[in-house]
Amino acid sequence: MEVQSDYVILSGGSGIGYAFAMHLLSENIAFTLFVQSDEYVAQQLRCSPLVSLVYGSYEDPVALTGAVRHKKYVFMGRCSRRLMPLKHYAILMANIISIAVRHRLLLIYPGNICQYEGGMLITKKTLPRPVTALGDLETQMEDLLLQAAVELQCRVMIVRIPVLWGPNATDREIEQLFLPGRRKMPVCFPVNADVLIPFAYAGDVAAFIFRMIQIDAALPFRVFHYAGGVRLTVRGFRDLISHVTGIKRKIIVLSSWQIYLLTLFCRNRLAVRWRLNCFSTSYQLHASLEEEQPVLQNSSSWMEPVRETIKYYSAHYDKSQR
Repeated sequence: MEVQSDYVILSGGSGIGYAFAMHLLSENIAFTLFVQSDEYVAQQLRCSPLVSLVYGSYEDPVALTGAVRHKKYVFMGRCSRRLMPLKHYAILMANIISIAVRHRLLLIYPGNICQYEGGMLITKKTLPRPVTALGDLETQMEDLLLQAAVELQCRVMIVRIPVLWGPNATDREIEQLFLPGRRKMPVCFPVNADVLIPFAYAGDVAAFIFRMIQIDAALPFRVFHYAGGVRLTVRGFRDLISHVTGIKRKIIVLSSWQIYLLTLFCRNRLAVRWRLNCFSTSYQLHASLEEEQPVLQNSSSWMEPVRETIKYYSAHYDKSQR
């Protein structure tokens, strides 16, 4: 029997969708989780009386319509779209927009801010156009949502998110820092390990999105640029984890030609290149915004989230892959 709720989450098996689902549970709020299968749905979500699982294809408008019936908010998890062909994702977006307009739903879209060329400036008033394939996809989706808001009165809230980390929500590029079976092995990164990058704890992002939904939810179109509050280098983030684990891992920065050679041996080369481009291109803040984006000085506030993330990956990481 489906639980009465105002929220439906698409792609909530991991990533920000999972983090938002866990935040709703912490608030004792019921919701519907729309999934293609329960293979990647966490046990805590499958067993909770507050969660209704609805199975179907993202490209099936009938299944989507059934999932959002009598709902107010549709949250689009972003964990699967990086591996989804553009054509399929465009169909998904068109279906969801059509359904959101018909049922007067608020569509919540977590975007990505790490998709722009490193030398381009971001100010409060302007954003650079992306130069990577994934960044171009993100921009196309945002343009599509803006068009839907203007022409179809679709209610949209976009939240651009930086490099994400947390239990079951860590971006693939830095996930290896938390994997227990590889803690004594060097970590390879396709990015300068000494460049300041915006990191965001998934639990904080989920709580922020939840608060923003409650504030002026009637506004037709809103965009939030969540920068994580602090910037940190990859080596600095490594040191933060090492403080908890007691193991300081060596970081090897890959050159562009090494990255290219590695992609030749991947089953999904296009997806890998998108991910590498997305992570290796960072943004620079305008000088007037430097004080608003401080470098992480006191790491104590992140200690408990780091412990929780390490605990999660220690319990769930597939031992056969160690």
